[in-house]
Amino acid sequence: MRFCVSAGRLVGAHRERQSTENKQTLWSLRCKTSDGKQKETFAFNDVYLYRATHEMAHIDIEIDDEPQVAPLCADGILVATPVGSTAYNRSACGPIVPLGAGVLLLTPLCPFLPRAWERHRTARESEKARFRCCTRDSKRRPVNAVAETPTRQVR
Repeated sequence: MRFCVSAGRLVGAHRERQSTENKQTLWSLRCKTSDGKQKETFAFNDVYLYRATHEMAHIDIEIDDEPQVAPLCADGILVATPVGSTAYNRSACGPIVPLGAGVLLLTPLCPFLPRAWERHRTARESEKARFRCCTRDSKRRPVNAVAETPTRQVR
């Protein structure tokens, strides 16, 4: 069997398709640590807060400066992009959304679900939304913040 296609053409077509299909946004994560320091990094897949001790995290969540239902009692909270919806978000029983969907997913990690959160297992918000997550009693219930990219984790 003989093929009459040059490898250069195939590689060029792949590069062209890749450059038009894979333009995704890097999302910023700004944190204020318990000692008052400000940190900023960028994420491709998702950002999440998770408990640093055996204690469940108590997290107050605001979306666009509006407090949401009740404080979340969970191992953590995850904000996933459409790219990250198939990663940690999916493992946490969050939905998969198509690239370019224009949404961010807010998924609790191993939550204790009071009635107020049962309807909101995963919240879908506009990609322009601002999320603010504040921990309660950070001395007793500290959390870690992680911004995840395809190649590394930034802590």
